[in-house]
Amino acid sequence: MIEPLTPPARPVLLFGAGHVGQAISRACAGLPLALSWFDSRPELAGLHNLTILPEPELLAQAARAPASSAVLILTHDHGLDYRLAAAALGGAAGFVGMIGSKTKRARFTSRLTAAGGKAERLVCPIGLPGINGKEPAVIAIAVAAQLLMLADTPAPAPNTIQHCQQHCRTRHHRPPVAVLCPSSDNS
Repeated sequence: MIEPLTPPARPVLLFGAGHVGQAISRACAGLPLALSWFDSRPELAGLHNLTILPEPELLAQAARAPASSAVLILTHDHGLDYRLAAAALGGAAGFVGMIGSKTKRARFTSRLTAAGGKAERLVCPIGLPGINGKEPAVIAIAVAAQLLMLADTPAPAPNTIQHCQQHCRTRHHRPPVAVLCPSSDNS
C-alpha cells in the first residue's frame, strides 16, 4: 500500500486571543496549518491551545518566525501590535499580517519606514478580499482562506538558491555563490 505524502503544515503564529483571535483559532482547526497561539493576558490562560507569555517573549517568538511561517497580529493593544509587527518584519517570516483598517496600515507603515523597517511586507487588513463582514467568524474564514492560499506557494526548500538568498538577506551577509546554504542550521 502506498500512502500519499502530504506537504508539511505551514506554521502560523497567532498573536492575540480576543474574539477574532479565538475565531481564527477555531477556523484553523483541521486545516493544513500548524497554529501556535499567543497572548500576554493571564486571565485568558484557560483557552485551549493558548500560550501566555510576557511581552519580551512574544516579541522573540515573532522575530524568530521561520521563512515558511505566517505571523498574524491582532492583540488588544496597538502599541504591542506595532512592536510585534516590527519584530516579525525584521525577521524571516514569509507573511506578516495584522488586523486593522487601511488607516492603521498607513500609520504603522509610516512609523516602520521611519524606523528603518521593512514596512512594504506588512499585510493590513488581513483576510481574503471580497469576503465582507465584521463578525469574528467571517473575519476568521477570510483569514483562513488567505492562509490556505499561502499554503499553495510554499517557502523555498532548504539548500536551494532561493532559500539561501532569503537566508542571507535576513542575516545580513553576502549571497552565496554555491547552492549550499552558509547556515549550519539551514534556517
